[in-house]
Amino acid sequence: MADRHLPAWATRISFEREARQWGKWEMARRLLGSLNIEPTQAKVKNLARQILDWKKGKHFPRDWAEAYSRAFGRADAFSDGEMIGG
Repeated sequence: MADRHLPAWATRISFEREARQWGKWEMARRLLGSLNIEPTQAKVKNLARQILDWKKGKHFPRDWAEAYSRAFGRADAFSDGEMIGG
């Protein structure tokens, strides 16, 4: 999988998460919390699985773009399927 070219947004999500030293579980809790959703064990587990797919560039996290922007403290971090900023 390392040889596969990832979309810029997938690389950026991984960079932002790793810069904060957040694992997939913490990222899931932060995303849920940013939308005021109680991070139950089931919700965190389910979202952590989705985070792995996003990290692999399988599909864009369209429904979670606002949550990522809030969790990373970056207004408008996503635009038209791409993550903005550096």
